[in-house]
Amino acid sequence: MKIISWDCRGLGNGPAVQGLLEMGRLEDPDILFLAETKLIEGELERFRWSLGLANMIAWDPVGRSRGIVMFWRRGVDVTLRSYGRRHVDVDVEGEEGGVWRLTGVYGESDADRKKETWRTIRLLGQQHQEGRPWLCVGDFNEIPRDDEKVGGVPWAQSCMDNFRASFVNCALCDIGYEGDKFTRRNHNKEYDTYICERLDRATANAKWCELFPEFSVLNGNPRHSDHRPVIVDTEGDKKARPSGDRGFRFEAWWLQEEGCSEEIQGEWEESWMNGGGGVAGAMEEVAGRMKKWNKEVVGELECRLKKGRAGLERCMKQPVSEHKVREEARLRCVVRDMEEKKYTKAKQRTHITWLKHGNRNTRYFMVFASARKKSNRVKKLRREDGSILEEGPELNNYIRSFFRTCSPQITALG
Repeated sequence: MKIISWDCRGLGNGPAVQGLLEMGRLEDPDILFLAETKLIEGELERFRWSLGLANMIAWDPVGRSRGIVMFWRRGVDVTLRSYGRRHVDVDVEGEEGGVWRLTGVYGESDADRKKETWRTIRLLGQQHQEGRPWLCVGDFNEIPRDDEKVGGVPWAQSCMDNFRASFVNCALCDIGYEGDKFTRRNHNKEYDTYICERLDRATANAKWCELFPEFSVLNGNPRHSDHRPVIVDTEGDKKARPSGDRGFRFEAWWLQEEGCSEEIQGEWEESWMNGGGGVAGAMEEVAGRMKKWNKEVVGELECRLKKGRAGLERCMKQPVSEHKVREEARLRCVVRDMEEKKYTKAKQRTHITWLKHGNRNTRYFMVFASARKKSNRVKKLRREDGSILEEGPELNNYIRSFFRTCSPQITALG
C-alpha cells in the first residue's frame, strides 16, 4: 500500500492541478493526504474522479488559507476516527485482516498557535490506548533539531523541545527518508534569503514498523509546490515498468524546439529537388530526418526531463551558496520549459480538439490520454498450472507464445 502526504500549497490554479494529477498518475497512491488545499469540500469533489480515489474526508479552509483532505481508493477499508482543522485520523484494515492507524497532520505555521499542534498530537496519542500499529505523516511546520534548517531565522529551542516531546509521549519516532533531506524550500533567488528545512516527515510506532518491515519513505518531487511529498510504501520500492519502442510519430512539442522548422523545411526542399518519390517519398525522408534529429540533437523528452530534474535535485542538495542559488533558479527554468513540452505531448495523445493555446488546464487532457492505457494494461496472468506471472519480459513472452499457439501463422513481434 502506498500512502502520500503533501503540502500542495493550494489547488486553485493550473500548475497546481497539473502537479497533483501528474503525481497521482506516476505514484498511484492508495491513500493521499493533502494539506493547504485552500479549497472547500465541494471544490475538492472533482479530484476524487480525476485521481481515481473515490472516497474523501475534508476540512474546509479558513478563508483561503489552510484546508486539508484525505482521499483513498475504492477497495481500501478506511474507518474515520476523528478529524479537524489540523488532522485526519483513520483506521485502515489491511489485506490480512489486521487494523492499523493512519493520521495525517497539518501543523500550525503561526508561532502563537504551535502549541495547538503539540496539544493535538498528544490528544491523539491519549486516544491510542488499544496499542495498534500507528503511522503519523504530514507537514508539521516544525523541526526537532536545528540541523534540519538552513538559512533564515533559527527555530526557537523551546519549540523544538516541545515538538520532540509530543512524539515521545505518543511513542512515535521518525522513520527516515530517501532523497533530499529538506522537504521545503522557499526558492528565493538571492542567497541571503534562501531557506530550506525539513518540515514534512513520516513517523510511526514500533508495532507499525514490525507490521511492515519492508517499508520505504521517499521525499518525492515537489513539482509546483515548495514542499516535497512524503511517499510511504508499505511494500518497498516497486519494480520498474517495462517499456517498448512504438516507432516513429511526429511530436507536436518538437515545434517548441529551436531549429525544428528549419530541419523540416530543409529536408522537404532537398527531397523535392532530388525528385522521384513524390509527396509520399518526401514525407518519408522528412520522417527519417526528424527521427535522427530527435535522437542525435534533441534527445528523448522523458530522458531530458529526468536528467533535468536529477540535476536540479543535485543542485538543491548542495550547501547553500550564492552560486548555488543562481544555478538552482536556472535549472528550475530549464525543467519548467521541458514540463511545458511534456504537456504539449499529452495534448497530442488525446486525439481531441486542443484547448486554446496557453490554457494550462491539463486535467482534461491527462485523464483522457491515460485512461485507455491504464484500462487496457495487463498486470498479471494466471498460467495453466495456477502460477501467477507479473509484469516483465516473462509475461510478455508468455502472451506472445500463447497467441502463436492459437494461430501459428502469427510471427514474433519486435
